[in-house]
Amino acid sequence: PTIATITDKSQLSTQPFFNNAVDGDKVLVYANAKKAILYRPSTDKIIEVAPVNITSPSVSPTPTATPSAVIEQ
Repeated sequence: PTIATITDKSQLSTQPFFNNAVDGDKVLVYANAKKAILYRPSTDKIIEVAPVNITSPSVSPTPTATPSAVIEQ
């Protein structure tokens, strides 16, 4: 899993998944299972589980310069 530690819950206040989170909680993201788990190590309890939709970043073509010709008159 990908693991992150919540260090400032106030920055997550707009996301319902983090309503019951406290600083120090861990977020475990299992991409293959498409699940996120909010875990509180201090009480050894799972606080929240939610589905996640992870999309791989799209590859955009790299722009290439096209040679230009200077026309003298």
